[in-house]
Amino acid sequence: MRERFFSKITSGKFIMTVAITITLCVLALQGKVGTEDFMKLALIVAYAYFTKDSMQNGGSNGGNGTNIH
Repeated sequence: MRERFFSKITSGKFIMTVAITITLCVLALQGKVGTEDFMKLALIVAYAYFTKDSMQNGGSNGGNGTNIH
């Protein structure tokens, strides 16, 4: 279980997602990104993070939004 956790948090996808999220938060706090833009970009990042695995693992997962390994 510990190995799986460390492999997840050291994956490139996870690191990029965290880096983009932190960057968006900093830009929003500095007032360089508006509220609407922040929400749009945050949703895009979240969507890409949570749907990429199901697409790589064969596409369809029964249509229920869950990814069972």
